[in-house]
Amino acid sequence: MALSKDKPVEVEGIEGVQYAANDSVFDNGHKYPRMACYCDEPGADCVPAGALNVSRCRYGAPAFVSLPHLYGADPYFPSKLAGLHPTPEHRFRLSLEMYTGMPLQVSAQLQINLLVRHIAGFT
Repeated sequence: MALSKDKPVEVEGIEGVQYAANDSVFDNGHKYPRMACYCDEPGADCVPAGALNVSRCRYGAPAFVSLPHLYGADPYFPSKLAGLHPTPEHRFRLSLEMYTGMPLQVSAQLQINLLVRHIAGFT
């Protein structure tokens, strides 16, 4: 997971730099062609940017990883899901003291999403 330099920070009087996930972290080629290898089947229709299909890693379970509330994801997701309230606090962030590389703050939140389909005969 590549994090981009975000901004200078001060934690408990110690200066550092915050790095944060940008929109390339959960892209699968929609915005960044070099990320196309994260599409479950290259050339196939992949889910929109913002969630990675990890089904093959989970024994075929329809699982997708994203930032909480699908923060920074394609507008497709909020159009299909109710109750999402993404805020900048949902970003994956890491603040480091630059001389020693010691972490000052870490906010490492991920969300697991499961695909649920309607099955005829079940209400």
